[in-house]
Amino acid sequence: MKKNSIWTIALHDLKRWRKMPLTAACALIPPIAMMLVLVSLSLAVTQQPVALVVQGNGPASVQMAQIIKSDTEAYDLTITNAATANSMLQDEKVAGVITIPSTFDQQVANGTGKVLLTINNVDFDFSDDIRRSVDRSVVEFDAQGLVSDELINSSLPNVYHVALDEQYVRETNVDWFHY
Repeated sequence: MKKNSIWTIALHDLKRWRKMPLTAACALIPPIAMMLVLVSLSLAVTQQPVALVVQGNGPASVQMAQIIKSDTEAYDLTITNAATANSMLQDEKVAGVITIPSTFDQQVANGTGKVLLTINNVDFDFSDDIRRSVDRSVVEFDAQGLVSDELINSSLPNVYHVALDEQYVRETNVDWFHY
């Protein structure tokens, strides 16, 4: 299309909008409304508050804690002890508690290490975001630089030294369709 044609169309639209303001409103309101909806949705999906409890003090525990701390995209982390973390979870100040148990280093050496995750699953979307983030951290512990969605979501047996032990706060009895 020629440059002159584009200006002709634009000027024609402006003249029409001056004569009929409702036409201008009909042309401008939908994109502005869509922009506002997208901005509000983007702001609504933020980091989830999560408590981290590090009970072990060995090198594997420290490394696992550092990996979880470095994942700032997924959650707003509060490092605390087990009693405070459970209290925060009950008071709904955090959406989940990640626990690195005191036996983590020995379990990693045996190939049976587990990171414990307790999630307030009142909102499946938020709890799933946390679970996937912890999954990613667990995979990164054993295979730095090899984190991918295919690896995390595969149904293959766990070939790594660390697994995720999930525990949900609520029993769900409503499927997505009825919700």
